[in-house]
Amino acid sequence: MPISRRQFLRTSLLVPLGAVALSGCSNAPPLSVARHVWPGYEFIGFAQQSGFYKSDSVAFLKTPSGFESMEAIITGQVDAAALTLDEVILCRSLGAPLKVVMVFDISSGADMLVAKRSITSLQGLKGQRIGSEDSTLSNLILNKLLKQAGLSRQEVTIVPVPILQQVDAWQQNQVDAVITYEPQASKLLELGGKRLFDSRQMPETIFDVLAVRSDRLPLQESHVMELIDGHFKALDRFIKNPADTAYRLAVSLSLTGDEVLKAYSGLQLPSRSLNVDFLAEGGRLVQVAAELSQLMQQQGSVSQPDDLQGLVSNHYLRHT
Repeated sequence: MPISRRQFLRTSLLVPLGAVALSGCSNAPPLSVARHVWPGYEFIGFAQQSGFYKSDSVAFLKTPSGFESMEAIITGQVDAAALTLDEVILCRSLGAPLKVVMVFDISSGADMLVAKRSITSLQGLKGQRIGSEDSTLSNLILNKLLKQAGLSRQEVTIVPVPILQQVDAWQQNQVDAVITYEPQASKLLELGGKRLFDSRQMPETIFDVLAVRSDRLPLQESHVMELIDGHFKALDRFIKNPADTAYRLAVSLSLTGDEVLKAYSGLQLPSRSLNVDFLAEGGRLVQVAAELSQLMQQQGSVSQPDDLQGLVSNHYLRHT
């Protein structure tokens, strides 16, 4: 089962990584990349398995969750990490000089509100218990759906529920609705839940990205470009032969082939050219980052909004 990608850094950065180890060749300094299990991140792993990278170009640090990936890149244990955009902003607020060089995916239905069948509309959430992770993105979705419903936060009860506990909370009748994402969303729908809102109603807002420490980029430029090329080669294989590629991805995602295809159906997987547009100065990613940064300050996650300087670059999207 994929582990939550949206855990916020609430405690010390000195949590040990335990038995997690880097894989790759140590002859020359490879680009070290932290990543945890999430469909959008799997194409770089698939690229490595398919031999798209030179043996001394890329080394992956496989982490249990986004928390450990953030820790690794903040402390300088790795050069790059697969993170959500809000996680990048948080890392930057803690002193890590991160630059976003590629968008893995954009949520397009994978994030949603699932409600009990008795709740037939967003307005019907008034007075109800909404389960949600304590994260910027979950709060952003909550703000959007409450605005659409014409409700205030005071008119609902927010119940903090980590993603992996949402199905249990649902079955134990601890919540009336849940802000969730795949694969938990499908499980809740199978238990009789009804989708009332999803990320298709807030397009191009929830981004999963590749962030690199800018202090490592001068040395690692060619390896960063090779990593990006591998992602797009793997993505191209998925587009041309989705069933076979899904079967090959199933083991790493702990899903069946059909479940893999369903997981990707809720994600927009941007092409190289669309990535170039997203990562332009003043492009959509910077606009969303500004909104997230303001929200994070309001929540107390960061002391001040990100100045957004040096946040993005589409330079590394060129072919090697």
